[in-house]
Amino acid sequence: PSPLPQPAPEAAPEPAPEPYPQIGAWSFFWSAVRDPAATGALCRRVGVDFLDVMLNDGSRAHLAPVPFHLGRRNVLGDVPALEHACEVWRAAGLRFGFTTWITPRVEWVEGMAEVGALAALCGAESVTLDAEEPWLVPLRRTPTEEVRAIADRATGHLRRTCGARIGVTHIV
Repeated sequence: PSPLPQPAPEAAPEPAPEPYPQIGAWSFFWSAVRDPAATGALCRRVGVDFLDVMLNDGSRAHLAPVPFHLGRRNVLGDVPALEHACEVWRAAGLRFGFTTWITPRVEWVEGMAEVGALAALCGAESVTLDAEEPWLVPLRRTPTEEVRAIADRATGHLRRTCGARIGVTHIV
């Protein structure tokens, strides 16, 4: 060995970054189900591999009690359209899940069982509860234990009827 300092070995080139494990997009019920093949093609074209279908819009549910619903109204008659859309997406290799607004109203929480059953029927990978204004506004003066009981009841319906992962989004 030479007593002179040796040059540092060249650093190995950095490996290429791993691709994102999942790129998802939200789509509202009607726009996703109206033409599922076009929805799937658009997702593929822009690199989306997970479609999260927003089953309903509860954004005004904090203004007045609103019963649980799918789509813009109670559209259980449109379940076959959603089933068909899910079959088309699955055949195209597009993964999917469902999102529903959640409100702390009894009539809404009781309807949550429909989401679990629908997720199981369609093979959704996940169910996301969107806990934003309709969840927060009515609960501003509600004791923490009561809020917890309402949340437990809503998620309990899902756990009993659905094998998909359950997640929550919220405004802090």
